[in-house]
Amino acid sequence: MVKSITLQNVADTDVVNNDILGQICFAAPNEGTGTDANLIAASIFARSEGDFAADNNATELVFVTGTTESASPGATNYDMTLSSAGNLTLAGTITCATSLTIGSAAMSEADLEFLDGITAGTAAASKAVVLNGSKNIATIGTIGCGAITSTGNSGFAQVTTSGRVIVDDATDATSTTDGSLQTDGGLSVAKDCIFGNDVKLLTDSSVLSLGVGSDATFTHDGTTGLTIAANPITLDSGAAINIEPASGSVILLDGTISIDAGVVTGATSITSTAFVGALTGNVTGNASGTALTVTQAAQSAITSVGTLTTLTVDSIIINGTTIGHTSDTDAISIASTGAVTFSQATKPGLKADTDGATVTFNLNEPNMHTVTLGGNRTFAISNETAGQRFIIRVLQDGTGSRLVSTWFSTIKWAGGSAPTLTTTANKADVFGFVVTGTDTYDGFIVGQNV
Repeated sequence: MVKSITLQNVADTDVVNNDILGQICFAAPNEGTGTDANLIAASIFARSEGDFAADNNATELVFVTGTTESASPGATNYDMTLSSAGNLTLAGTITCATSLTIGSAAMSEADLEFLDGITAGTAAASKAVVLNGSKNIATIGTIGCGAITSTGNSGFAQVTTSGRVIVDDATDATSTTDGSLQTDGGLSVAKDCIFGNDVKLLTDSSVLSLGVGSDATFTHDGTTGLTIAANPITLDSGAAINIEPASGSVILLDGTISIDAGVVTGATSITSTAFVGALTGNVTGNASGTALTVTQAAQSAITSVGTLTTLTVDSIIINGTTIGHTSDTDAISIASTGAVTFSQATKPGLKADTDGATVTFNLNEPNMHTVTLGGNRTFAISNETAGQRFIIRVLQDGTGSRLVSTWFSTIKWAGGSAPTLTTTANKADVFGFVVTGTDTYDGFIVGQNV
């Protein structure tokens, strides 16, 4: 049988936080030198970590050693504490013969040497690197890495990389000494350059050269001018080429032909076997050929076109008393009496109006309207014309119980009173109206609970 010694605090019937349950003391009371030598030199005691209860007896072990004072019960010079949770707290230094193991990680003396004697902000040989209070490190030699990400200024004697150098700062350059990337020397780039904004040459008389032999150049003359030199110069545009001289200045071609505000002078003739495109403005002279198209001309500019038997505008054909389409040449027929006949059924559109506190139906749009009510609404009308007929379809949303609080005025309802809306969710009522005058309408129920 295993023997044990139990130290009991039998006098305390109510153990509260920091009560001592038991203590082992070590002393040399007969030491001949006396004074501190006769005091309790060391002790181990158990102390409650809270009020004891039926479900709690949390206790810590406290280790106390003396130097020139007593280590008796109640001493506060704790050297080591082992809590009920297994946490060990030391007042001094841990010395290990081989290595220090925390969890699954072991640190040997060699590992700890990397941390011994380091200075924050200074790189030292065979030592760990620790940032200083400004997050800086000095005296670093060569760095070999995959990528460097910097949010501030990076000062290097030389950077050599086979990857990419990325500067995330978005500061625009306004001179040669600012911007996200700045160099005091030249810049050599062997591959293509892509710029997302302006390219500025700030030096007067600066030259932008193209080609191996710089055989094409753009030269700033030191003031405001620009000289383009190349042989030949070809302008190849997929759209218009706009040349806009200053007011009062002209465009001069071959030293002779002047173009000033659209007026061409100096050209003796303009000759072409066929003009391609449009002639705009006033044309003096004779125009002939197999086809003549006049565009953007005012009526007064066309003095006579003779009799048109058939006129085709895009796919619309006007021929005698019919108006049609290339696929249906007599879609609309107009009799001498003015009666209009449609060969096909007319297809009015259905306008889905936007729901809101006030729903306004624009009668310049299709005469058939629909709206889904999301609450109690006011209905209004705009751009009505006497004699106009229109239909409004009122649909309940998924909640239902929506009402028309106020109808547009003045409506004479068939039967003498406004209809009661169907309030069932997702059901619709259809109403028809005739505009009888300014803000006056006849109203009819077309169908309900649809």
